[in-house]
Amino acid sequence: MPARDFQPGEQVRVSRLCPIDFGEMGPGPGDVGRVTAVSKSSDLLRLCAVRFDSPRFEWLIPDVFLEVMKDDR
Repeated sequence: MPARDFQPGEQVRVSRLCPIDFGEMGPGPGDVGRVTAVSKSSDLLRLCAVRFDSPRFEWLIPDVFLEVMKDDR
């Protein structure tokens, strides 16, 4: 399966199938954030920097664990 081509500024949601435990202060399944950067390291997997409002941090999340949200801006 090819990697999803996420773009900076795109609103995304952490997949409910995400097996990564980001800890108490990190995002969880269903949390919504905005992509700020995307790595170009692989055709199969890319890391996306995603900024969340609560808590207000950026996290690196593999693209396969992100879902596109409809942007209502």
